[in-house]
Amino acid sequence: MSPEEHEELRRQVEDLLIKGYVRESLSPCAVPALLIPKKDRSWRINTLNDHLSHLRDVLLALRKENLYIAKQKCEFGASEVLFLGYVVSAAGLRVDPQKVEAAVVSWPTPTTITEVRSFHGLASFYRRFVHNFSALMDPITDCMKQTSFAWTSEADAAFAVIKDKLTTAPILVLPDSILL
Repeated sequence: MSPEEHEELRRQVEDLLIKGYVRESLSPCAVPALLIPKKDRSWRINTLNDHLSHLRDVLLALRKENLYIAKQKCEFGASEVLFLGYVVSAAGLRVDPQKVEAAVVSWPTPTTITEVRSFHGLASFYRRFVHNFSALMDPITDCMKQTSFAWTSEADAAFAVIKDKLTTAPILVLPDSILL
C-alpha cells in the first residue's frame, strides 16, 4: 500500500469509528482492507454488494477461461469464518473449538521442562481470553525456572484450571472493554 493509500485508509477507518460503524479491537488478527479508486480519483472501501459483484466477476472470468474451483472447498456468504485459529463472526472473536479440543483438552500432564514450555507457549497464545492469566500460570511458570523438573501439586492444579478456562466458551469471547 502506498503512503497515500495508507493515509486514506486511516482517514476512512477513523471516520467509520466516529460514526460507530466499526469499533477498535485489540485482536491479534488483522484482515487486509481494499481501497478501490473512484472516477473522481478518491478512494472507497470492499462493501458487501461490491464484494458480491466482484465475486461474480471473478467466477465469470474463471468460467470464460475454463478454470474451475473446488466447490467443496469454498464457502460463500458465511456468517463466521476460521482465521488463524480463531472463529470470526459478527458476535465477536473466539477460539476455534476444534483447535482447543485437539490441542488443549487432550494435552497430557507435562513430564519434562520442555513439555511445560510447550504447554506454556500454547496457553500464552490464548492468554487474552483468560482473565488473570499470568497469576493463574505462575505455578507452571515456576516449573520452567527450575534446573531439574519438578511438577508440583500447585502446577497440576493450575494446569487443570488453565485447561478449563481455555475450553469454557463464555471465557473465549473478548470482553467489550477490550474491544472498545
